[in-house]
Amino acid sequence: MYEWKNDYFKQIAWTGDWADERFRHSGRCLIEGHRGVKALLPENTIPSFEHAVALGVDVLETDVNMTRDGVPVLCHDRTVDRTTDGSGVIRQFTLAELKALDAGCRFGGGEYAGKGYRIPTLEEFCEWMTAHRDILLNVEIKDYGLDNIDATLSTLGAFDLLGNCIFACFHASVIHYLYERYGVKTQGFLGSSMKGFRPGKNGTYAELYAVGVETEQFTPECAAWLNDIGIQPWCWCCDDEETVRRAVSLGAKEMTCNDPRPAIHVIKG
Repeated sequence: MYEWKNDYFKQIAWTGDWADERFRHSGRCLIEGHRGVKALLPENTIPSFEHAVALGVDVLETDVNMTRDGVPVLCHDRTVDRTTDGSGVIRQFTLAELKALDAGCRFGGGEYAGKGYRIPTLEEFCEWMTAHRDILLNVEIKDYGLDNIDATLSTLGAFDLLGNCIFACFHASVIHYLYERYGVKTQGFLGSSMKGFRPGKNGTYAELYAVGVETEQFTPECAAWLNDIGIQPWCWCCDDEETVRRAVSLGAKEMTCNDPRPAIHVIKG
């Protein structure tokens, strides 16, 4: 067991709290809304998260980057090109510049353009989350800078939301920092998909609570192996009933959905 580096985070450790109980003992596969409802509304926007909750997801997944002036914001890509009317790396924008961009213009043939969709700050998301404390959070670190990681944990902590969270990343060094520095639960991916993956008994897998596996790679052997080594098998992305039923039959403990409606119909009835 690692040495605790911060007394505050020791106080909110997962061991025994309600979120851990839901992750471990819910009795069914949890349903995660990918960037809210990525298939139905502009991703990583507050309306997208609102709709996911209204549909009945258990978990919201989001992604954190950082602006030039040090503000954590919710955007999947390191650039704004794919999801907004702007162009460039998020680290090159101030928050004010980022807020001027239209985050709905690239979705649905542009039908959401000019309707007020904006990239939210993590703080704005946390303020919204205070009315939805029964929802769990999967927070993926996209900007690997330590300033972004520390600001993300600090912001979530300020809103007393760390007990709701698991933290994901494709870079093993970020997983290691989160595990060692903060003692939070982490979700990674198969070693072949991760940067800086460390094999071995005390490597990256030893620091993971869950591993997300793409549906094509989510085989009976893969799910059984993860269970055998004490890591929760999670599956992404399950967007039709056939895929949902297969993931459940193989023992997925959580599934990520761009459109959660098929999963909700199959799992919750």
